[in-house]
Amino acid sequence: MILESHVIETICYIGYKRWGMVTLFYDKDNNCISEKRHMRNSFCNLMHSCNESAESCRQFYSTCLKEVDTHNGCFSMKCYNDLDAIIFPIMVDEEFVGTIIVSGLKLSKKKNLDKNIYIKLKSFGIDDTIINRNYDSIVPLNGSAEEYVKSFLKLIVEVVKVNFKIQNEILLLDKSNEKLRENHYLEKYENIIFKSTAMTRVFDLVGTLERSETTVLIEGETGTGKDLLAAAIHYNSPRKDKVFIIQNCSVFNNALLSSELFGHVKGAFTGAISDKKGLFRIADGGTLFLDEIGDMSIENQSNLLRILENGTYYQVGGTELQRVDVRIIAATNKKLHEQVKKNYFEKTFSIELMLFQLLCLLSERGRTI
Repeated sequence: MILESHVIETICYIGYKRWGMVTLFYDKDNNCISEKRHMRNSFCNLMHSCNESAESCRQFYSTCLKEVDTHNGCFSMKCYNDLDAIIFPIMVDEEFVGTIIVSGLKLSKKKNLDKNIYIKLKSFGIDDTIINRNYDSIVPLNGSAEEYVKSFLKLIVEVVKVNFKIQNEILLLDKSNEKLRENHYLEKYENIIFKSTAMTRVFDLVGTLERSETTVLIEGETGTGKDLLAAAIHYNSPRKDKVFIIQNCSVFNNALLSSELFGHVKGAFTGAISDKKGLFRIADGGTLFLDEIGDMSIENQSNLLRILENGTYYQVGGTELQRVDVRIIAATNKKLHEQVKKNYFEKTFSIELMLFQLLCLLSERGRTI
């Protein structure tokens, strides 16, 4: 959660450029949540050319995390590379939510590198000049400079706290909105009385889906209440206590819809300044209602087919296979079998989508009360 803030990343980058500090974030269970993103200074990179150094760093960070309970507030420790680290426990409303470890610092007035580390680097054939240049590139923090850096690090902690609170409030709002939406749909569904026998048959079919997990396709003209049918199916299914998300496929172009549905990784395209969760990740365990699916591109149909077949997908720009458990309910005002004939719709995808098909015709809807 704390790494989704562009402000936090920018502040950490400033610290890296000015003092060579390495900033790592850990959650309340001591799992590193920034390992793929953090930057090392040149001396730490040099040390990592030694085979055992990476493992030594992990052991040092583990030791730091174990020491958190024994200190009241921030504290410092010396690492295996003869450099210093400052450890900040993060408390939000008196609750421990994680830890920030800032390492790669030179807090002491010591000018020369520890002899044992110097010998280790020499044994790897690294030239004296390279060793000294990289060690000397780290700015020593003496006197007022050390206090200034600690104040700067406290700023990172405060920004993290604010961001954490904001993210928690967003989650609470999402849950509240979801509950309101659920009550809204339940109230509407319970108070709809159909005089049309055709619509009565449709809702009878909805009743047969109460214990089902199958994919559902709702075909019908605009204004026939396809969203109400989708909501009725979800809130009368085993997933009724899970999230129900609606996405209209016609409001985005191909690229934007891909990002919205599957998410993207940082740097996937211009403007992707951070990782983004897609709707499939957010809807994991629940139901995703894809309205106007007939407007979806062939490319996105292929990506969606993979989810229907085995529940996996790739984020835009990502290489790591994602796995989710999402029930899909789709709707369209187009006749998909005709779209397939015109090569506007992928045949295999349409077959998977039409496992259970509901027809909702405006001419047969009759009057609702």
